[in-house]
Amino acid sequence: IPLIPPNTRVLITRDDLVELMEMQNRDNLTPGNYIDFYFQTPDIRSLAIPVDLWRVNSMIDQKTGDPFIPMLEASQNNYRITGTALFSQNRMVGELSKEETQTFSLIRGTDVGFLTIPLGKNQHVAFANVRSKSEIRPNMSPGDSLTFNVSVDIQGALVETFPHREIGWQEKQEIERKGESLMKQEMERLIAKLQSLNTDPVGFGGKFRIAYPREWEDIDWNKVYPNAEITVDANFTVKETGLFR
Repeated sequence: IPLIPPNTRVLITRDDLVELMEMQNRDNLTPGNYIDFYFQTPDIRSLAIPVDLWRVNSMIDQKTGDPFIPMLEASQNNYRITGTALFSQNRMVGELSKEETQTFSLIRGTDVGFLTIPLGKNQHVAFANVRSKSEIRPNMSPGDSLTFNVSVDIQGALVETFPHREIGWQEKQEIERKGESLMKQEMERLIAKLQSLNTDPVGFGGKFRIAYPREWEDIDWNKVYPNAEITVDANFTVKETGLFR
C-alpha cells in the first residue's frame, strides 16, 4: 500500500470499520487519537504493544518471526484495546487476552507496566514501574534436537498490598519467590499456546537464525518450531518502597 506511511500504527477490529471510524464517542476522539493516547499511558502500555506497518511487513518478509497486532473494538460508545491478534505469516491464527498480552510483553522486554500477584484468598500485592529484560538462548544438539532457554529478569516497585500492611524482609523474599513461580507458569503456558498455534511473535526463529545460520537454511521452521523444547527461568525482584519496614 504505497501511499500509507510505514510508521502507521496497525490494529485489527471485528466491528464494522465504517461505523467504528464514524462513531461519536463521549470524548469526541477519533480512533487514531485514542490509539495514540492509549499507547502513551504508562499503566496500560504493557497491555497493548504498538506495531507499525513497516514492522509487520518486515516480519512477514524475513520469515524469522510472526506479526502480532493489537485488537480494537467499540465498547459503551467508546474504544478499547481488547488484546492481541496472532498471525502465522499473513494469516491470523489466534488471539491473546489482555492478561496474556501482559505476559507476552514481559517475555519480549518492557520498560513500564503494572503487575498484580495473588498471595492467597483475598490477598494480593501490586507493583508499578515493572521492567523486564529477557535473554533467549537457542541450542541444537547433534541429533538435531532444538531447545531454547528463556531467562527473564523482572523488577517492580511495590505500591499496594491487600489487606494493607507493612512488608518485612522475609515476606519480601516470599513475595519474590511467589512472583517467580507465577511468572514462570504464565510464560510457559503462553509459549505452549503460541507453539500450538504455530505462531512465533516472540522471535525464536530470529534467535535461531543468528546462532545457527547454516542450519537455518536447511530447516523448515514451521515444522521445527512447534516441536522445539522451550524452558523458562524467571527472576523477580521487589524494589523497596515505603511499604517496607
